[in-house]
Amino acid sequence: MTTTIIVAYAPTESADKTEKDTYYSQLRSAIESVPLHDFLAILTDANARLGLDKVLHSYNPTTNDNGKRHIDVMDVYQLLAANTLFKKRKGKL
Repeated sequence: MTTTIIVAYAPTESADKTEKDTYYSQLRSAIESVPLHDFLAILTDANARLGLDKVLHSYNPTTNDNGKRHIDVMDVYQLLAANTLFKKRKGKL
């Protein structure tokens, strides 16, 4: 089995729509270039807030625009945000 790691840094929440669209288009292209049998890990600072409306454990009550975009990518490619799978103690949020 081959491991593919994609490292990315997303535009901030205040970036313009075009910059965000470009980033997510490039991220999708990178994901699609990975063979289906590879183990894929995406290490990113997505500048996203995933709220309790979208994930099980979150510090944020709602999801911001970057979070919605990030979740769209995760849904399309059947990915998960591993850091939201476990409840963290208050000092680690």
